[in-house]
This record gives sequence, C-alpha cells and structure tokens, in this order.
Amino acid sequence: MENAAKAIIISGGIFFAIALLTFGVYTYTSLNRLANEQDAQTEQQQLVNFNKSYEAYNKSIMYGTDLISVINKANDNNTLYDDDTYKITITFEIKTTNIYAYDQDEGERINQGEIIKFETIYTNDDYKESVIANNSNAFDDFKRRLFKCTGVGYSNVTGRINSMSFVEVPLNDYEHK
Repeated sequence: MENAAKAIIISGGIFFAIALLTFGVYTYTSLNRLANEQDAQTEQQQLVNFNKSYEAYNKSIMYGTDLISVINKANDNNTLYDDDTYKITITFEIKTTNIYAYDQDEGERINQGEIIKFETIYTNDDYKESVIANNSNAFDDFKRRLFKCTGVGYSNVTGRINSMSFVEVPLNDYEHK
C-alpha cells in the first residue's frame, strides 16, 4: 500500500508540474501575441499618420508655397532613407515659362520674360538646382502660382505614399496676385 500511495503522490506531482508548465507556456504565448498585435496596431497608426501628412496636399487648388512645403517634406524624408522603398518622388508641371514679379507701385504682376527655359516637368530632386530655386523673381512668382494635385501613388510593399504629381493651374482659370 505504501508503494501505491507514493506512486499516486509522484504521479500527482508530475501532473501538477505538467499543468504548471502548460499554463506558463500558454501565458507566455498569449502575452507575446498581445504584444505583437499592439506592435501591428502601432505600425498601422504610424502608416496612417504618415500618409495623412502627405494627403493633406491632395488638393484641387493650392499655392506654390504649399508645393514647396511638400517638396521639402519629401526631401527631408528621402535623406532619412538610403533604400528606394521609402523614398518619395514629387513631380510638378509648369504650364507657363514666363516669370512674373509683383510691382508694389503698379499693384499688378509684371512679365519678367521667359526665365524657366528647360524642361517643364520637375521632380523634388532637380527642384533645388532649377532656375526657380536659384532666381529670386522666379521663386517669388512660383510661390504665387496655383497648382492642383493630379495623382498620389502608394507603395505596394509598404503602403506608404511614394509619389505625388502636381500641375500648374493656368492663370486665366484663377486670377491672383
């Protein structure tokens, strides 16, 4: 009888140890799964916030100052990443190549002539070296021009915005100074 009692105690101890081990593994996997879900939710929220910051520029009409802002934002982003997966390309098309300066005395825009002479489609990479950025009259005129967003592209890999395109709205459509 003594051997049977010891066998029951030993088997009970083994059962208790197995139950304790099973509970520990279950708890660990549950906590790990919860942490992974929280990481995924955080990552998804970061993606939404990132895209929102660029989608704010997806407008039917905006000034060149807004376009300069999104170009600078994309350039800042692109300096953070060596990998092309996370880079953003902003393209914009200028319809008119004449530059206008605002004359305070006359209260109107004065044609300064054709200053933008090379290609009319720019990207955020060649914007810094363009005539626009290097000529104060051209830059001031560019800030006053009107643009509209014509397209937003998303990466198939990351889901992030990876391209935006803009086109100048002709001045006769919207008169401004």
